[in-house]
Amino acid sequence: MRFNAPPGWPPVPEGWVPPAGWQPNPNWPPAPEGWQWWIDNETGQTADADDRPDAEDIPRVSISKLDAQLVKAMQWTRRDGADRRREKAVTTANDESGLTSQFTSLGRQVAAFGTILAPGASQVLGLLGAICALENAQSEVLQTIDSNVKLLKEGPFRSGRLMLQEAYRVGEREHEGRRLLAASKDRFFDALPLSASVQEQALVEFHLGLVGLLLGNKDDALHWFTKAYGSSRAVVEALSEEAGDVKVLKSKWSATALTVSYGAVLLVLPFKVRRVMRASRARSALDDYLPFVNAVATCMNSVNAGPAAPTLTITLNPDGGRTLRESAT
Repeated sequence: MRFNAPPGWPPVPEGWVPPAGWQPNPNWPPAPEGWQWWIDNETGQTADADDRPDAEDIPRVSISKLDAQLVKAMQWTRRDGADRRREKAVTTANDESGLTSQFTSLGRQVAAFGTILAPGASQVLGLLGAICALENAQSEVLQTIDSNVKLLKEGPFRSGRLMLQEAYRVGEREHEGRRLLAASKDRFFDALPLSASVQEQALVEFHLGLVGLLLGNKDDALHWFTKAYGSSRAVVEALSEEAGDVKVLKSKWSATALTVSYGAVLLVLPFKVRRVMRASRARSALDDYLPFVNAVATCMNSVNAGPAAPTLTITLNPDGGRTLRESAT
């Protein structure tokens, strides 16, 4: 008798028997109803209940002979429950909950705004409201990487955000609103050299792009969205490396564009993403950071006539590892 793995499971080595207490990876597909777990070695037919062998009656193979995927799967099941729940909740392109929902909403509004040749006060006010609504989301994104974030609490970046909120409050008073938008842009410029990490730099660059768009300067918006995308991709690279279990698949667009356009950002960073987190925290931070990266890509593409910047998704592999992929938008 041999163990009969259900469809979609990794191949089972000859003679393998599930060890005591072993559980399959919860991300493998469930076994079909009535699945026969044991079949005859020679005929391949399912075994009757009385014929199924006891574990001690089947010769076991040494752990060194086990299929590598099954070894990784067993290691995966031993991780702590919180880590496992986090990995089951990986970020995907169509996830509409939590951070993803907030950043996706902003990205869609920017995309719609970018197609308007001469936005009116109501369109500007609508986009401004979506930007102001990100207060908690942007804080959560940065704090998942480094809990000691001062950028959002003090200094010129905070002043710039307060000016955006005031511009939204004054509403249809167009001249007053534009004055506040221009003033917030100056504050974000002041905040840029004060950024203590690449992820903070990306957030400031993103705000400069948003304000440029609100002021009607799409060239400025594209410039700063492009820089924010390069910076945020640098953060993703660092978190993926720290996580240790993420395979990064890059498209031809990325291999060319990130090297040529963003090479200075990625390869000559004046400072690095903090690397004091253990792998599980890096996995969590990566999951939470991707919605921001994808929002930046959407905003960049809305004002870019060239090739679209890809969004990113993470999927779980049968062996318990993860794959980061680029997707055309």
